[in-house]
Amino acid sequence: MSFLAPTSAIVAAAIVFPLLGVLYLLKLRRRPVRVSSIMLWPASATDVQVNVPLAPPRPSFLLLLHLLIAAALVMAVGRPVLLDSGDRAARTIVLIDRSASMSAMDGASPGGERVSRLAEATRRARELVSKAPDGSAFGVVSIAADAQIVQELTADRAAVLAAIDGVTPTDQPGDLAPAMEVARAILAASGQEAESESGAEVLVFSDGSFAGTSRELRSPGATVRLVRCGPGADADKVNLGVVVLSARRDADDAGLVHLFAKIENASREARAVPLRFAVDGAVVETRSIEVPGSTEEAPGESGLVFSAKVPAGGLATVTLLVDDQRDLLASDNTAATRLLPDVPLKMLLVRQGATARAADAPVGAGFLLSDALEELRPAEFRTVPPEMYETMQRAGELRFFDLVVFDGVSPREAPPIPSLSFGAGVPGIELGGRDSGEEAKPVQSWVRSNVLLRDITLDGVVAARVPSLRGDDKSVQVIARGERSPLIMQSRAADGPRRVVVAFALENSNWPLQPGFPIFLKAASDWLTARGADAASVQFLTTQAASVEGSGAFPVFEGPLTIRPREQVLASGQRRLALGVIDRAGVYTPNPAGTFPPVAVNLLDAHESAVATSDTLRVGSRTISAPGGASRPREIWPWLILLAAGLLALEWIFFARSARL
Repeated sequence: MSFLAPTSAIVAAAIVFPLLGVLYLLKLRRRPVRVSSIMLWPASATDVQVNVPLAPPRPSFLLLLHLLIAAALVMAVGRPVLLDSGDRAARTIVLIDRSASMSAMDGASPGGERVSRLAEATRRARELVSKAPDGSAFGVVSIAADAQIVQELTADRAAVLAAIDGVTPTDQPGDLAPAMEVARAILAASGQEAESESGAEVLVFSDGSFAGTSRELRSPGATVRLVRCGPGADADKVNLGVVVLSARRDADDAGLVHLFAKIENASREARAVPLRFAVDGAVVETRSIEVPGSTEEAPGESGLVFSAKVPAGGLATVTLLVDDQRDLLASDNTAATRLLPDVPLKMLLVRQGATARAADAPVGAGFLLSDALEELRPAEFRTVPPEMYETMQRAGELRFFDLVVFDGVSPREAPPIPSLSFGAGVPGIELGGRDSGEEAKPVQSWVRSNVLLRDITLDGVVAARVPSLRGDDKSVQVIARGERSPLIMQSRAADGPRRVVVAFALENSNWPLQPGFPIFLKAASDWLTARGADAASVQFLTTQAASVEGSGAFPVFEGPLTIRPREQVLASGQRRLALGVIDRAGVYTPNPAGTFPPVAVNLLDAHESAVATSDTLRVGSRTISAPGGASRPREIWPWLILLAAGLLALEWIFFARSARL
């Protein structure tokens, strides 16, 4: 026997039993009365104790009945259940966990062969359905980052078994909250609206280890049971995995890439393992890494940095050279990222009166901006007037540039490439009337943690005749503000190019003379074009929607899965392919390739690489324990209520008879 709410039973016992003891310890003081003789009261000699306020209770049949009644009620509050009772629910929702940790190769099998936890889960789920009485209805829901209904509630046993067999593994982290919501919806649609004795239950076939979620894990409105798959929580889990992979180009040598990898060890013993670094399949370096053993608080971790000259980019991979027969999880042994090429930017500057600079031309704010942009060493830098820019945009020539900078010019249409504006807005970030005051005002505040401003200070920067921001676009973020209006804004649309707008004109400010101005230009160009030191590579997690851009024939991406993407033609003439969320880790290669790059998808999840197991689940305010079997636990608290009522009736009969005597 076990309890579904042991905490409630403990609290009830702590209240009821002391109160019962107090009732038997405290005696009422009786009023003394003078009588002529006590011969008619032979029991009065033994009743002298009634005048004692505190007296130990004497054993009696009445006290025993009261204790039994209190014990029955306290046990009923704890909701006792009989495990492995053999009962089956009339309606059962089977939740099968197919997260990454369920692919760990330590599942139990009748023949003792090496199988995954998911294989054990599907086998045990099939056994449950096969042994269920005729007429039992089952629904099947798979658990990963999201829940998926595999089979609606049905009494068709063959359909349910086929649905269980159709549950495939993923390399996503597991989240139980959406699965519970789906189970609640299925039961509500079938008439099960609240938890009761109507015979509805939810069986969770899982290793029991789920990462924390921001959503509350609500009860699905039925009895929830955990069927743990895999070894016990105390068993040593032998697994090494790559949990972090990041790339960064060297600040002094853009052709040099530094690749950082963090390795996690789930085993309690420290392990040394070779780690191989390769680019486009060619091995660059192999080094051994020592990873400490795990503790009760966290798994062991260790990091390693590889460096290589990769100016043209390529597909970088790090691989743990582990023993496949000992390591439990294969999907975290390799991680890949696509290194972007070190290609200088092509910039277009648009300003009024743009001409070739003469040697005797006066130095102004516009030429200070031009000089600062040239110091970024772009592959191509061109200055044009607004009329020529409009002609280039209509002709589609902007696709040959990576960034357009507007100096006091507002284009009629938003450019199809990233843009940086000074003293004028762009469609989407439009500016209103200018401040009529001629006095320059200092910058009041700015977001110091922003990537554009984190390396500079705006103390001492002043600006005059600052226009106001028109409209209230939620995609526009103000990162610097003056006394009356925003000064610097950035916008990052979901499917469009990035924008940065500096509201004031450079000739109305002293900023071009500040040392932080060229640093801002460098940070802005890196962020706008996503080519900075922090954006040296592209990779996707198994929970992220993947997409690539390129040209050529429409490809199919081949890897652990075959992906047929959706196509979107961009204004620049390029084609963007949306691959959606890819739930299996690996490298996906386009076929035919064209100019489309490969797509790297990684697990990189410390919780899943820990391959932990648990015998309990927290659902709402209850802790669900795994009983070890797949039969339904039967609640017996109603029988305890009936027992307490019967004992109460017996107590009343005994007390009434004693009173008559």
